Amino acid sequence: MKYWWVSIVCVLLMLLLIRRGIHYLAGKIIFPAQNIAKDCNSYLQTLLLRSGIEESLVGAQGIEELRRRKSRLLEQFNGDPIKLITPDGCTLDGAYFPGRTEKDSYQVHGTPTVIYFNANMQLFESASAAATVRMYTSKGINVLLFNYRGVGDSDGTLARDGVIIDGESAIQYVHEHLNVPEDCILCHARSIGGGIANAVAKLHPQVNLCNERSFSSLLDVIRIVVHKFFGVFNPEASPDGEARKWSCGYEMRRCGAAIIVQLASAIGWDFRASEHWRHVEGTKWLMYHPRDAVIPLEASLFNAVLKEGFEVHALRMPGEIDGHNRALSEEEKEWHMGMVAKAFNRHRNPGGGHADGNNTMGNTMANQYQADGQHSDGASVSTIAHSVGNSITVSQSEMMTTEYGSCGVQDSAL
Repeated sequence: MKYWWVSIVCVLLMLLLIRRGIHYLAGKIIFPAQNIAKDCNSYLQTLLLRSGIEESLVGAQGIEELRRRKSRLLEQFNGDPIKLITPDGCTLDGAYFPGRTEKDSYQVHGTPTVIYFNANMQLFESASAAATVRMYTSKGINVLLFNYRGVGDSDGTLARDGVIIDGESAIQYVHEHLNVPEDCILCHARSIGGGIANAVAKLHPQVNLCNERSFSSLLDVIRIVVHKFFGVFNPEASPDGEARKWSCGYEMRRCGAAIIVQLASAIGWDFRASEHWRHVEGTKWLMYHPRDAVIPLEASLFNAVLKEGFEVHALRMPGEIDGHNRALSEEEKEWHMGMVAKAFNRHRNPGGGHADGNNTMGNTMANQYQADGQHSDGASVSTIAHSVGNSITVSQSEMMTTEYGSCGVQDSAL
């Protein structure tokens, strides 16, 4: 027993290796996009097909289809292919699309730019990318799209810390290479992309931030889904999880759910979006759907921010069915672009004067939305204010269901 400590070190190293292996394995489930157009096993291919992924994108031959779609997207919007090199040596595949002005000329470097953070089943070559690029470039705003490491033509192995480094690399590229001030950068993030974008935005608090159908933390989503699966979810339970019911069967199910949640926490997959949200000083807003089947309302970023009592600009998306994967309606795009105008005008007119000489685009956007009946704060209909601690502005909150009805347009499966 002279070298007992060697045995302890070996056991700890083995546990760390097992944890790392489980972390990467869990990433295959959390980020299924990394299995698209890859040579994966038949089980994962079946899951992709059942998720609605086109057969042409399943298997290693799908990479050629992705490249064809990328070429069409670049040609359609006069974009440029780019490669982002991360600090840890990964090469990320991306594309840059310059915004167009009213004179049909392309914007120069240094003008407002959007970085889009994909959801877990999205690639920037997906069908929905064209609508995103068009929405911004038609207003003179540049767009940067990229795939996380291990997704599409981006190399590397996908991991929690890795995707945050990817997001940081995108911001550094826009800020340092394209010479865009941080307060002229908008991180538009969807679903799990919100967790990544919020973590990066915490490091660059002057950037603007839009979270679209995102969560308070990934672990909150897992906790609620697992508790609902075991039949022990109680939204009115005390913070330590004490439930109202008491029976042997109920307690066994609750313990089982707690064990699964703790295991999920131990493997390191979590993004604390709501914690990072409070550190962002730029203009920030979010969109949520109260009947989101992927991210329950109780685990949404909106719910967490609301409880913390912070002021928030939020859009309640209408519809009686699950709205997690559908495309934004025209009304929702208008509200969103009004917030974009507000965010970029903050840089150009912080005190009533021009911040720099490139003020044309920001003023043009603001004037256009005001002329279309939009208010400068981004609300396209009456703004409803709720008082929960500090004042909370929930734009179009309870009105949108009756104002616009149900929006049933389906987004791409990617």
